[in-house]
Amino acid sequence: MNAQNIWNHRIAGKKPTQSTWETFDIDELSGLNDKNHAMSNVIVGQFDLRTLIDYKNSSGESFSNSVENILYHIINHSTYHRGQLMTELKQNGATPLSTDYIFYHRK
Repeated sequence: MNAQNIWNHRIAGKKPTQSTWETFDIDELSGLNDKNHAMSNVIVGQFDLRTLIDYKNSSGESFSNSVENILYHIINHSTYHRGQLMTELKQNGATPLSTDYIFYHRK
């Protein structure tokens, strides 16, 4: 969620409201997720996806990528971390949850 917040703010030309490794209480996560989702929806509605965004990464290096590629990165990045979490659960004897996007739209 921190990465999505950071990327959304880069696209919008604003300073991120969260840092890379910031932690939150579990009861805050749903609200943070809702804010990220809402901001991403605003971005999709207001930006031409081909627009190039100039930004600096967390190391201070300058880059330029399209809104489309940044949004794709946000989705891909979260998929990577969901896989990490499910692997960790499985390695510790827990049954992993389904993290497939379509699963949530079948309900």
